[in-house]
Amino acid sequence: MPILYQKSRQHKYSLMPWDDVRLDIGDRLIVLATSNSLQRIEWGEMLPRLWQVQIEQAVTSSAMAHAVEKITLITGCTAADVLQWMNNLPTVLPTLLYKYQAQHLVRELKKLQIIASVILIK
Repeated sequence: MPILYQKSRQHKYSLMPWDDVRLDIGDRLIVLATSNSLQRIEWGEMLPRLWQVQIEQAVTSSAMAHAVEKITLITGCTAADVLQWMNNLPTVLPTLLYKYQAQHLVRELKKLQIIASVILIK
């Protein structure tokens, strides 16, 4: 769990930063984690990304632009790809995500009146 984020060479910092903060070289991130989790990070062991987001429909057309922005920010996909997917609803985003990322994305989309759900792939 991220506790504190500080941009490189700046005095201001953020407590409990958002999940979608992008780190740059020299940034400081303080996290709360188990020793096993820290060891996996140290050894470069990544858990598999096993989750996808299914988007059924956008309740309003104005939600589309905001949804493209949120999906781009959280998944790291290009805006052009996301726009193409959003223009072909219903769809399953092809990007594999971690569970917390997929859940966060669905929560953000629901705030924008986008009907979406999390899918576990096998």
